[in-house]
Amino acid sequence: MKYFIFILSFVITTAAMATPQSQWKDAMNLGLKDKPQDGVKILESLLKSGQTAIDHDEIIMAQARLKFQAGKFEEALALYSKIPKSSDFWLQSLEEKAWTFIRQSKYENAIAQYQTLNVPAFAPQVGPEAYLIGSFSNLKICDYKSVFDVLKDFKAKYKNLIPELETLAKTGDSPAVQRAIKKLAAKDVLWSDLGPDVQKLPQFMNRDVQLLNLIKAGKSEAIKSRVKVLAQADLDSLSKIVQKLHIVEVEAIQRMSVKTAKTPTLNRDSKNGDAEVLNFPKEDEVWLDEVTHYQVHAKGCQQQVAKGTKL
Repeated sequence: MKYFIFILSFVITTAAMATPQSQWKDAMNLGLKDKPQDGVKILESLLKSGQTAIDHDEIIMAQARLKFQAGKFEEALALYSKIPKSSDFWLQSLEEKAWTFIRQSKYENAIAQYQTLNVPAFAPQVGPEAYLIGSFSNLKICDYKSVFDVLKDFKAKYKNLIPELETLAKTGDSPAVQRAIKKLAAKDVLWSDLGPDVQKLPQFMNRDVQLLNLIKAGKSEAIKSRVKVLAQADLDSLSKIVQKLHIVEVEAIQRMSVKTAKTPTLNRDSKNGDAEVLNFPKEDEVWLDEVTHYQVHAKGCQQQVAKGTKL
């Protein structure tokens, strides 16, 4: 009996000693072990605990990803929709929401997310994956012109940015990095707070815990080494996306070479709930309460992506 009481006391004490960081790690490990629903339960407990060590919106994003992994797409969408526009994770949530729509074969909804991400005011903060979303979704609804428009935009943006990232992966330093480090040393900053420099920096470097600790410690050489690692990781990811964009491009070219019955008509950017058709506001001034209310409607698509084509 005494042994049982000792074991019970040990279990309770161990549970009480669990830190937010250890709970977070446990939840992520459950995802890696293909037990996403168990991971969600831990994250739910973490949210209810009132802790502040792990960002609230980051926990919501992790829950949404685990729901996506479990095939609970509607629940994942509901969680992504909880991320406020003021959050550093908002644009990322739109990307991941778009992939969720793609898994549901709701390609028009995915394109609507891409349209929001493609607003010039947000474009500097958005990574290359958004272009894969736009091109692939347009391919699925047979809007080949838009496929090539997206590819053209991607090439225009990254033509000069890729060489800069390559240099950064070798040196770990640049004027943009120095400006970012100065801001990060002073206070916690959002991705958007880094301004136009975000295009020339490793993506979301403001969230990299290891880098932030090095900045606080003032270890300049270690900071450069970490920036090199982050830049190379971005280049590796970018390389994979470029390969997938090539697949989309080839598929679109092959389809266009085949005589089809009728080109689908598109009614783009109609505001949800309104009869009037509106143009999506591609301006520097953006009304944040409007940009997520646009939808894309496609009529007719005679072809499907060839069997075996996966991204």
